[in-house]
Amino acid sequence: MAIEKRKGRSESLDFYTPFKEMQKMIDRIFDEFPYEWPSISSKMEGFIPAIDVFENDKGYELEVELPGMKRDEIEISLNDHVLTIKGEKKDEHVEEKKGSKILERTYGAFERSFTIPEDVDSENINAKYEDGVLKLTIPKRPESKSKKVKIEVK
Repeated sequence: MAIEKRKGRSESLDFYTPFKEMQKMIDRIFDEFPYEWPSISSKMEGFIPAIDVFENDKGYELEVELPGMKRDEIEISLNDHVLTIKGEKKDEHVEEKKGSKILERTYGAFERSFTIPEDVDSENINAKYEDGVLKLTIPKRPESKSKKVKIEVK
């Protein structure tokens, strides 16, 4: 018996071709997703403010980005060494006009909580809101500040 090549099929078509095409389609969907549908991805993410935390000898500092918010829309509380910052960034209602529109700004309620160390002087926490940045200064208790002690090597 002789082995014959199939007739009527292209030599370039093989078993893996449908899977290669499917992979190309999936790759294209994920490559285009954040650019082609920004309003969908923005709404799914919600509003989560960025926060930077710093420590120095005197205490801790938190800087929270809250652009477009008003001072009275922000609530800060401390309960059992848990500092909570919450608020709501209101959606601006823009009249739709003809043509395309892209919405990348995020809105909605947020809440961020942090467990703060026990060495904090909770009675003297200060908050200042300016130019869309909330700055919290959280001092350490005087007795908890680190002291440098020289240890003699024997």
